[in-house]
Amino acid sequence: MSLKVTILGAGFIGINLAKGFLKSGYQVDILDRGEKPGDLNHDNLTWVQGNVGNKCDVEQVIENSFSVFYLVSSTVPGDKVDVSKELFSNVSQLLQVMDLCDIHNVDRFIFFSSSSVYGVKKECPINENVCPDPISTHGIQKLTMEYYISLFARQSNTDCKILRLSNPYGPGQNIHGRQGFISIVIGHLTNNTPVVIRGTGEDVRDYIYIDDVVNACHSILTTDSKEVVFNLGCGSGASLLEVINEFKANLDIPLNIIHQECRAFDIPVSILDVGKTKDIFNFEAATSLKDGLKIFLEHHKLI
Repeated sequence: MSLKVTILGAGFIGINLAKGFLKSGYQVDILDRGEKPGDLNHDNLTWVQGNVGNKCDVEQVIENSFSVFYLVSSTVPGDKVDVSKELFSNVSQLLQVMDLCDIHNVDRFIFFSSSSVYGVKKECPINENVCPDPISTHGIQKLTMEYYISLFARQSNTDCKILRLSNPYGPGQNIHGRQGFISIVIGHLTNNTPVVIRGTGEDVRDYIYIDDVVNACHSILTTDSKEVVFNLGCGSGASLLEVINEFKANLDIPLNIIHQECRAFDIPVSILDVGKTKDIFNFEAATSLKDGLKIFLEHHKLI
């Protein structure tokens, strides 16, 4: 098996994946619009600054690659976008990449989807057999791309894996961005600004520490399973208020909380059933919310 993996899209997850694979001895090729971070220097790393929509840029990084990780996403739940433009751009870009994977005999294509594809479900945890019913344009886009990947898996020699990821957090995530409640709270702490909670704070999410995401991806590289869709999370949930209480348990400073109204696309409860992932990949998230949050706060020198 070739030890080369390709990462398309080097955001929070992509950078952490790259560091993990490099540490394990893999050759890593990355394609991203941004410049290579200054702390990511390694003899086995090739960084191409370019566009995933550009055929030549993609071919430059996937040649002789065993696995391609697709982490490109231009939206998060709640974004107001030109829906038709975004959908066309994301899907056409994905289709071109999959065709190139087929041409270049890539063995495995791993797509990072989202738990948002499930929408609102009365029963949790949610397993992979539940019918998706997204309530955001982001979720609809992810599900549309999933369908094309499943079709591609049937029609090509490339093995495909779709990871429906819950709520990742940890060092490297943008604390001043618009995604990831835990990171956003840390951003408000560093800026000394109020933390916004939508609704009563009883909304529940499944949080997974970034190192656990990376470890799961190592298992995906070596599996012989032909299953395509997998949940990736902790399999347990915490409400926003419970997360806030974990912050309070670690901090010597008060948290200024303000409440705002819920949005139409806010899902009340989202917890993933990770039994299938555990059985097939022999993987289980090892970092508790308590421990992961403490590490994240230490990383930002808040404790």
